[in-house]
Amino acid sequence: MGTNGAGKTTLINIFVGILKSDSGQVLIDGVDARSLGVNFLSRIGYLPQFPQFYKTLR
Repeated sequence: MGTNGAGKTTLINIFVGILKSDSGQVLIDGVDARSLGVNFLSRIGYLPQFPQFYKTLR
């Protein structure tokens, strides 16, 4: 938990690749999260606070 504006959502969005970071790294067990690729992303679940769906999704 953190206060509003602390960057929690931004960090998660960078972690899953929705946003690109201006600087720094996100490390998971010492490995850059960007290098883990799709195999890693297929093993985690993520639901943003304000999900955006495809316009054609029914």
